[in-house]
Amino acid sequence: MIATTSVRDQEEPGRIRMATTATTMESFKAKKDADDGPRRQPQPNPPRWPDSVIILTPDMSPIEIADRVRRTQDPAQEWIDFADNENGTTPKKRVGHNSDRHFTEERYALLFAPGRYSGIDVEVGYYVQLAGLGRSASDVVFADCDLGPYVEALNKHRTVGGRPGLSLDTFWRSAENYRTEARDGQLWAVSQAAPLRRVHVAGDLKLHDHGAYASGGHLANAVVDGTVEFGSQQQWLCRSVDLHGVTDWEDALGGGWSHVFVDCKNAPEPRNGRDVEKGGPSVTVNVPAVTVEKPFVAMRDDGGGFELRVPAPRRRTTNPEEEEAAPLGSDLTGSDDDVRDFSDVMVAVAAIRDSDGKDVPDPDVSDKINEALDAGLDVVLSPGIYYLKDSLRVGRNNQVLLGLGLATLVAPTDGAPCVRVGKHLEGVRVAGIMLEASVLEKDETA
Repeated sequence: MIATTSVRDQEEPGRIRMATTATTMESFKAKKDADDGPRRQPQPNPPRWPDSVIILTPDMSPIEIADRVRRTQDPAQEWIDFADNENGTTPKKRVGHNSDRHFTEERYALLFAPGRYSGIDVEVGYYVQLAGLGRSASDVVFADCDLGPYVEALNKHRTVGGRPGLSLDTFWRSAENYRTEARDGQLWAVSQAAPLRRVHVAGDLKLHDHGAYASGGHLANAVVDGTVEFGSQQQWLCRSVDLHGVTDWEDALGGGWSHVFVDCKNAPEPRNGRDVEKGGPSVTVNVPAVTVEKPFVAMRDDGGGFELRVPAPRRRTTNPEEEEAAPLGSDLTGSDDDVRDFSDVMVAVAAIRDSDGKDVPDPDVSDKINEALDAGLDVVLSPGIYYLKDSLRVGRNNQVLLGLGLATLVAPTDGAPCVRVGKHLEGVRVAGIMLEASVLEKDETA
């Protein structure tokens, strides 16, 4: 999971529960618990971002931005496009991407400062998060471009099922908090663990790449002005999405096996089973009691610092048991966000420099993060792999543990979980993190 995740209860180790416990608006807006632990030290704002965080600004040229993000992208791969060959035209040589970085240990966050970006297409690679730094999704705009941020099918030099390339392994990447006006729409041909959220797609949303096999995915808190092409996607979950641009759901759903729509405006009518002419089955759920969005990082208005924005839980005003409530749909403005200055946010870094100048895992990273959590700070994990010797302990109401760039927590080797959340806490958010099991140390006395 790289969205909000399940964690193990600190006082009841056998109990799993969601860390994003919905609270009342009053308790959500309230400050975190009084300081009972170490003295809280103000954190630097702007923080000392590591090299794995790449900040892009509107005054940079498309060439400069392309140079800065190139190391984060999947490797280029030439392929021959035979699509028009049957019409007697010469096959075209094209450049796509391959999956050679499937298991890389590198993690990156591409953070775009508020503004308008013209002529920029950015492939979102393995273990990369692309995010706007605006308070509203419309604060960062990709315009006058073909694709903007995108994910295509990989390995198009190979033909699978009569189609060039595959999207069955376009895992472990994400994009959020921007508006795209790309001429070809938003291409997001992914499979699992590759969410797209808090975006405004001014054109069409394409969840497949010319029919290449795909098995995703998750779209949350979004607006799509055009239609949605599910195409070859086997399954897909949409949650709190405005789909007002879709006029023909039979054409949009395609041949997928399962589609689920939760709290979506203009969602399709539910259908059971698969119909060759009408597409795959779908389920529509309009009445969740509460929706809770992922926290995110934004730039302050002065441009000199950062803030952590924690969206307020959204509750329905009608009782779903008495009458059918209308879906809430998206919320891209952040008008009810709880805004926390980065002076109260610890930015964790996974690696330190050794005596030879090489980056190596920080053996004390668990202690440093837990000291900050004990002091009542929120914690943002910069991109990297964190080898934990102890569980991270979240012990305050409304505390946030947020990962950037698919930050990865590797569990302690004694079998303890990556994260423990204290019993009876409210409003805790754990999001944007990948959790990885460890190889357990052998007990020689057993």
